[in-house]
Amino acid sequence: MKLHKRLKLAIILLIAMLPYMAYANDSIRIAKRDSILSEITGAQMPQKSLKILSFGAKGDGKKDCKPAFDKAMKRASQMGGARIIVPSGEYLLNGPIHFVSNVCLELQEGATLKFSPDPHYYLPVVKTSWEGTFLQNYSPFIYGYQLKNISITGKGTIDGNAGTTFATWKSQQKKGQQLSRDMNHKEVSGQ
Repeated sequence: MKLHKRLKLAIILLIAMLPYMAYANDSIRIAKRDSILSEITGAQMPQKSLKILSFGAKGDGKKDCKPAFDKAMKRASQMGGARIIVPSGEYLLNGPIHFVSNVCLELQEGATLKFSPDPHYYLPVVKTSWEGTFLQNYSPFIYGYQLKNISITGKGTIDGNAGTTFATWKSQQKKGQQLSRDMNHKEVSGQ
């Protein structure tokens, strides 16, 4: 009988302690979050600016503007950084925009970046992540790796335009998803 009473008392004490244990876990989580947030700062905005139209872009929705964005990024890098201004218009991109450090892409009101849905434009593969798993994959539409001071501002629109291709791959992703997780987290070969 004494064991039963002791067990009952232990259960009651455990139940009474649950709110304090949850509070302690919540406090740890909040402290960790605040520590991470204290390290995050906004990008420094470059003073110099470049107009994407000066690099051959045309906001007609027909001309491939990827070469213009590549040239503008290269020039911004040579300058030590710049704001790349994209005025109103529809800018077709047959491939990704690869950022460089110290660049602000300013999409002015009425500007639309419309990416091609054709997957071959997003090769060669780049180091990226998918659902938190690091891997080599198609380039994201907007990409940067180990960069600093980058931003996208303005009232413009970014249209991935991927409803006919990339978006249709979701139903086929389970096998690849598990394979990439095994390769990354268990360090097993993709064979």
